[in-house]
Amino acid sequence: MSEKDILSGHQSLCDKRQKRIVSKEKRSSHTAVNEKRQLVRQYLIDGDVIKDKNAIKCDYLVLNDEKKAAYFIELKGSKVVHAIEQIEETAKRLRPCLLEYQFYYRIVYSGSCTHNVNRAEYLEWKLKHGSARGIDVAYMKRSPYCETI
Repeated sequence: MSEKDILSGHQSLCDKRQKRIVSKEKRSSHTAVNEKRQLVRQYLIDGDVIKDKNAIKCDYLVLNDEKKAAYFIELKGSKVVHAIEQIEETAKRLRPCLLEYQFYYRIVYSGSCTHNVNRAEYLEWKLKHGSARGIDVAYMKRSPYCETI
């Protein structure tokens, strides 16, 4: 299967117009709220869309197909430094099948990682991506995290 159609062989984990899409792993969770009941999809990237155990990948992808918005979600306990690379590699790999989409990157952690929010690598990454449609493209938040998509 080519990278261009990598998602076509996988079933969305949520209903087409689901109001709340929860991405969860252990103690970390991200909730995407679809207030307008737009067309949405959710995919488990790690272990389903990308099965290769050696590949660097994030945990979930949530798509708002009407807004053309793609949310790459990495759920962490406390080791968040690697999360940036996981999200960036997944976005690069899936870009061919999401050419018209605005990408958003989310790191959600459950541990006490507040010092990581001030790390140079994270601040540079966040600054590099800036904002789109008035929303920060890249950020790290404590679990549970909820946002409107």
